[in-house]
Amino acid sequence: MAFVFSRGSAIGEECRRVLLEESGGAVEKLRSFSSEPDLIIHEVRKHNKRIRGLLLLVRETMGKETVAPVNALIRDAAKLFSDARDAAVMKETCAVLQERHSGTSEAVDGRLEKQHRECSDAPDLHSTVTAASKDFEEAAVLLDKWPWAKVTELTLLDRVEANYRRGLKDFAKARESRCPEQFHDWRKRAKYLSYHLTLLEGVSETDLLPATSRATALASLLGEHHDLEVFREFLDSDPMQGEETALFDHAQLRQKEIEEEVFLLGEKVFGRTPERFRKRLTFR
Repeated sequence: MAFVFSRGSAIGEECRRVLLEESGGAVEKLRSFSSEPDLIIHEVRKHNKRIRGLLLLVRETMGKETVAPVNALIRDAAKLFSDARDAAVMKETCAVLQERHSGTSEAVDGRLEKQHRECSDAPDLHSTVTAASKDFEEAAVLLDKWPWAKVTELTLLDRVEANYRRGLKDFAKARESRCPEQFHDWRKRAKYLSYHLTLLEGVSETDLLPATSRATALASLLGEHHDLEVFREFLDSDPMQGEETALFDHAQLRQKEIEEEVFLLGEKVFGRTPERFRKRLTFR
């Protein structure tokens, strides 16, 4: 089933269903890892983020001591592929910048290709995939035993509002500081918001699709901003010359463009007070 709550079942049971489907989906993807490693890593990380976004909504109800072990398993499963993910994304980021500015850099391309190949050919990759699958499977076993009847529509919406409230604060901090770390924090809240609204689309009296689309677009732009920052750090790790310096400047320029876009879009996504935002979230 889709990553969305369905009407007709208790909301706690819907949370359980979605979490088990997401963890099972990650395990299923990992079974075909060798066919398309970069794509599988991307898809597994999506499962990871959706799971953690939903865990955020039930943490207070279930108790932090209950949720923490599952959150750690899911987090650690994704961390196993962090280097491979960064290598693939930097290759993509470099290619987009080169196409946008009609430039090339054999030196940078070579460094990125070497880094990507080292991650893809790592001798412990098979054991990494096995370990990640085990983490998701162990998380599912724990999730299945939780007292899901404790989760109500009210407790769920309380946490959706809490994430929105924090996102509103991170938006203000990012706009004031222009700090990459603050943009990254804001990105996490925007991403979680997009997941929360997606989940609620099937049970909400309000049409949430426009708000979901805006939150998703905001999170995507903030993700690109973060990827560009990682790429700039990669370039800055060695002395830069010629094409490398140009790529660094192009990446920085694109970040500035994104910042102007996300501040405008942020006004639409986080344009309500938390109280007004909460009033739109009603179950049917």
